Amino acid sequence: MISVIGFAEGVSISRVLASEDRQHWDADREFLSKGMANVVAAVTGGLPVGGSLSRTSLNRLAGAQSRWSGLVTGVAVIAFLPIAPMLSALPRAVLSGIVIAAIWKLVRPQDMIRIVKTSVPQGIVAFVTFFGTLVMAPHIDRAILLGVAMSAAVHLWRELTPTVVSTREGDQLIVDLSGVLWFGSAAALEGQLFEQLADEPDVNKVVLRCSGLGRIDFSGANVLHEMIDHARRANIELTIEEVPAHALRVLSAVGILTLSETRSAQHR
Repeated sequence: MISVIGFAEGVSISRVLASEDRQHWDADREFLSKGMANVVAAVTGGLPVGGSLSRTSLNRLAGAQSRWSGLVTGVAVIAFLPIAPMLSALPRAVLSGIVIAAIWKLVRPQDMIRIVKTSVPQGIVAFVTFFGTLVMAPHIDRAILLGVAMSAAVHLWRELTPTVVSTREGDQLIVDLSGVLWFGSAAALEGQLFEQLADEPDVNKVVLRCSGLGRIDFSGANVLHEMIDHARRANIELTIEEVPAHALRVLSAVGILTLSETRSAQHR
């Protein structure tokens, strides 16, 4: 859990500083480097390694310009260890003031407001996580896990219902699909389409345009196959167009697209 918190802190400060300096930041390399450092610390009996908002901000305010600043700071701390007891009488209020001054610029309430205006569910996750860290302190790991769980729940909730936009053109219904078609959202897609067909009883042809689908799994492809069969029994011609390249193999596997149809779909 300590490593998770350390990585979360490192990620937050690294993304902010990389954005300000217009530098590329790789989360995979960050995770790998911290993991290797913690392995070495465990073998040698050292303390857990992790990022720190206050230390990094204070280091930057001191004029740090490169990654070597951390090493220089570490060497300086080792050099001052013999006189460390002299600082034991330093009031905690002074240390608190240093930390607050260092991270004050990282506090951006306008970003929280922007998140709420952009997406209410994401805004709720952000505010719950923020207040969770205040209420659950010093066990901020629980607040982080709460935020992760809520983010996963919001993500699944969004993917459970694909976006269906239909347009009537004469005797045919053009349906544009977007989102992810998987076993969790396949039934919702089928229900939405049949509801629209019930509202348009004189429709003879349905065209499903799948260019907006991000992913189609086997269960989703099977539902599309069943929809085609139901449409045929109802004397409705249902065709699938603009199939993404990554979904051609899955649709071909369940028998929706023949080889010739697959080739034509690739060039649509």
